Amino acid sequence: MFSADESASLPSLAELELDNMQLWGVPQPGHLAPFREHLQSLSLRLGGKGAVLAAFEAPWPKLRHLRLVGGNAGHTNELTDKLPSLHETLPACDILDLYETSTRAKIIEALVKSPLAHGLTGLRLHDARLSAQTLASLEQVPFTQLRHLGLGALRVKPSLAKKLADAACLKTLECLEIDARLGKKGLSKLVEALPRLSQLAIWNGAPSAEELTSEFGLEGFVEAGGTVQPRLS
Repeated sequence: MFSADESASLPSLAELELDNMQLWGVPQPGHLAPFREHLQSLSLRLGGKGAVLAAFEAPWPKLRHLRLVGGNAGHTNELTDKLPSLHETLPACDILDLYETSTRAKIIEALVKSPLAHGLTGLRLHDARLSAQTLASLEQVPFTQLRHLGLGALRVKPSLAKKLADAACLKTLECLEIDARLGKKGLSKLVEALPRLSQLAIWNGAPSAEELTSEFGLEGFVEAGGTVQPRLS
C-alpha cells in the first residue's frame, strides 16, 4: 500500500507523458487521473474497497494493456461488477492480465457479458486456485480476435484440452501459455485443433525447449514452424 505522501506524489510524474506504468502499491484514484490521456499500459495492485477500480470511472482513451494484481474475494466481486461496462471507459483496451486476483467462475461469467471481450487480442489468467471447470467456461466468452491466451493454473486436467479445442472463439489463437499438467495428449489435441497456433509456452515442464518438444511429442509442431518454450512465471 502506498503511503498518503507517496500516492500524492504520483501526479508530479504526469509531465513525463509516460505510456507505461507499473505500480506495486494502491494509489488514490484521483492521483491516477493525470495519466489517463497518455498511458497505454498500466499494472495496478488491487487493494482497499473500490480504491483501484474507481480509477476507471473516467475514460482512459489510449490504454491498451491493463494488468491487475492481487486482491481478495471482495475485489473479485468489484471486478465482476465492473467488467461488463469496462469497455466504456477503456475503449482501446485489447490486453487484460489478471494475476492472482482470486479469479473465479464469476469473472469468466462477467467476461461473457462484456463487450470488452470482442476486442481482446490477449488474455492472461494466472491463479493457482483456478479450476479446470472454470477455465472450460472460456468457450462461452465471445472472443472474436483473441491471439494470445495465458492460463497460469496448476489445476488443469487433460479433459480441459477438449473443451478448449472445441471452442470456436479460440480458433484465432496464435500463442498459448499452459501448464504441463494438461498432458501430452491434451497438448497434441490443442495443436491439431488451433489452426493459427505458432507459439506454445509450457509451465512446470522440462527446463529447455528441446526437452519440452521431446517430452510432449511436439516435433511435428516445431517442424511446421511452431516454437516451444518453457514458461517460468
